[in-house]
Amino acid sequence: MPSIVIRHLSGTKANQVEEVPLQGFREVLIGREANAQIRFDADREDLVSRNHARIVRDPADPNGFLITDLDSRNGTFINRHRVYGASRLQHGDRVQLGPSGPEFSFEVSPPPAVPPTRLAESAPAPPTREAPVGSGMGSGMGSGMGGSAVPPGMVDTRMGGDAPRPVGRATVERLVGDVATQMKGESRKNMWIAVIGILVVLVAGAAYFAVNKHQQDLQAEAARQQQEDTQRKLDSNATDLKIAQEEQRKANAELQILLSRKTAANAKEIAAAQDKAAAAQKTTESKMKVIADLNKTLEDLKAGKTPVVIPSPGGVPATATTPMTPEAIGAKYNKSVVLIEAAWKITDTGTGSQIYLYHHRNDLGACPDVSKTEYLPMFIDDGGTLSPVLSTLPNEGNNTPIVGSHSGSGFLVTGDGFFLTNRHVLAPWRATWNVSDFTKKSVGIKVKNNSIVGCLKASEFPTQWVPSEGSKMVVDKIESVMNSGAGVSTKSTYSDRLKYNPLRTSVQGEAIFNVTFAKTTQRYSAKSVTLSEKHDVALGKVDVPIAKDAVVMADGDTNTVQQGQTVVVMGYPAISPDVFGVEVSRDMFTNRAHLSAIADPSLTTGPVMKVISSGSQVKGVDGYISSGEILELGINTTGAGNSGGPVFDAQGKVIAIFYAGASRGGASATFAVPVKFGRELMDNKPVMR
Repeated sequence: MPSIVIRHLSGTKANQVEEVPLQGFREVLIGREANAQIRFDADREDLVSRNHARIVRDPADPNGFLITDLDSRNGTFINRHRVYGASRLQHGDRVQLGPSGPEFSFEVSPPPAVPPTRLAESAPAPPTREAPVGSGMGSGMGSGMGGSAVPPGMVDTRMGGDAPRPVGRATVERLVGDVATQMKGESRKNMWIAVIGILVVLVAGAAYFAVNKHQQDLQAEAARQQQEDTQRKLDSNATDLKIAQEEQRKANAELQILLSRKTAANAKEIAAAQDKAAAAQKTTESKMKVIADLNKTLEDLKAGKTPVVIPSPGGVPATATTPMTPEAIGAKYNKSVVLIEAAWKITDTGTGSQIYLYHHRNDLGACPDVSKTEYLPMFIDDGGTLSPVLSTLPNEGNNTPIVGSHSGSGFLVTGDGFFLTNRHVLAPWRATWNVSDFTKKSVGIKVKNNSIVGCLKASEFPTQWVPSEGSKMVVDKIESVMNSGAGVSTKSTYSDRLKYNPLRTSVQGEAIFNVTFAKTTQRYSAKSVTLSEKHDVALGKVDVPIAKDAVVMADGDTNTVQQGQTVVVMGYPAISPDVFGVEVSRDMFTNRAHLSAIADPSLTTGPVMKVISSGSQVKGVDGYISSGEILELGINTTGAGNSGGPVFDAQGKVIAIFYAGASRGGASATFAVPVKFGRELMDNKPVMR
């Protein structure tokens, strides 16, 4: 029975063959939807659109077929050429869904008959007209170049009537006849040498023109693709500019209202509004610069001033300058970004005991608004610096453990499960914390020189305490003592055995880590491998049963990152709404439904606002002090939970690791660690000879 034969050449269906009978044939739908006749895996073939393309009969030819691209995201290609709308499909054509997507061969069974060779007219062909050789530069590419249309080493890109044409059959026959006539008086041997020489030249010329035409087609397609990508980025940034301008308008309006009511009482509000208006103006100017650069790039592409980058046959860019859209980066590296969940505590290195925030009984009435029987956190004042008093004793449940749980992001750097993230994600006890996070009390007791000297409000509790650095005061023993005046009082024995020492660790952290891959619910146990002492970077490892796709990291340091360039950040910000999946256990003893969060990464874009590099030099000064080697980003729609996520450049390479955010005076910014600090953990180069 006649049928359409689809032979899959690459992708998850490689080497498979599908047939569609032509009897009663109407159409063949290709995509990831369940109703597609040629259906691709919905998870593994994410370059294929849900409804990607459709094959139908050609209304103008009952034996012919047309393929129509259904506005797919990555396009449809026939024999490596992208098609739009309906295009003719021939027996043996190769169809590819996306520039690096799955490919199949289209065939008709039985194959169509080959038409007979058409006989040429008997009339002799007219002689070929010789092109005149120009004497000046003239107009058009190659004019005035002697006999050469293009300089050596360059590809002839002339189109239309000026394009070089292959030599026809009639021309070959005429040249051979002319040679034979001219050489009648010479030996037969010399005649055949001349004939063979001409044939060799003509065959070589035909091959050159064929290769040249193919190169022209590749250049034209690559130029069109680059123009489309630039236009998409331009449209996206134009939308962002409108939003930024509206934010700036609102900020200026709020500032004008405050200025019109200016008093001494609202001076702080005015200052905050001014900062907010300045930040909004900075964002608007940054977007305008990006748009101006994109417009210039688009103009240069259309004018042919920018070199055209031709992709290699495997779909990999021939150079590293080929830009990727945010959509393409998300599609390619979505499954390389992982969700990290952690539960942690700190323990005494010497005894292995859990460490608690010590709560002392308010028996002396240091905090008069609180009952004398209530237990309150205690803080030691050491030269004006407050630190919490710790203990390894639960104190009958009155002490609270130093524990926590959080989530963060990471990205795979090897196929066997190694991933990079922030140090504060894998070692939270080495980050700064507000002591209020470890107690519910609204007041605390202040101690100085081993004596209770006052009461502290929660707003006065230390906000930059690092748990791994311990405390200068540790309660080793707690006793209840009878006092004739105050009744029962508490007597404690103190030491400084958990005092911070950079050469000896007194406090260690312990944690349980789980990693979830994008678009899944299954949690895998992970571990911390090593931490950077230079920056907020850590290397972890998750054991995976099958190889995973890793990101590509950029070479070099922050000197290659330019202020104003657009970057893409991926991760799992806590502000993003959770997506849940319900799974029903098939276990007869625990056959209940289980609700699991699906790891669904977010993608945000924005400019690099500032590059602070250790290699920077400031003219006119001997040195400078900065907040560290970081990138300041204009991406304020993400935050907690995105820590450890990758920051991509326009080539789809990771240039930094997202790690912090800050707000001040109504303005906010986010920051990223250069990826070179992650490379150092992986390379482990010697630090001395």
